[in-house]
Amino acid sequence: MSEEEYQYWLEAANLDQEAAQQLFAAGNYSACTFHCQQAVEKAFKACLYYSGRALFTHSLTNLAEELSKRLGIDLPEDILTACRELDFHYIPSRYPGTTSIKKLYTKEKAGSALEWMEECLSYVRALKFQ
Repeated sequence: MSEEEYQYWLEAANLDQEAAQQLFAAGNYSACTFHCQQAVEKAFKACLYYSGRALFTHSLTNLAEELSKRLGIDLPEDILTACRELDFHYIPSRYPGTTSIKKLYTKEKAGSALEWMEECLSYVRALKFQ
């Protein structure tokens, strides 16, 4: 993968990060958490594409494990925890189940998702693939 394509994936991650922040400010907490998950997924996939190819998965936990293998490093436990927590928001944040999405997704839950997203994105940016 080219440097240019890597940058495209990071740009997409940045757009999801901005969307998550705007949605949080607007009180749309379920959509905020989804975009938090998406921002981290795209940032991890940028790194994986840079080192060869990405996995066909939306699981941040699986992406983090593959990134760890490819780079030959142990990802910090707080990053792995953030991935596990954000993984929960990929589907339930978009589809109602037995309860209202508005009731399920609170300001506190979305605030935690924002913090996990920021932590993961900061970690990826510190890897400095450029």
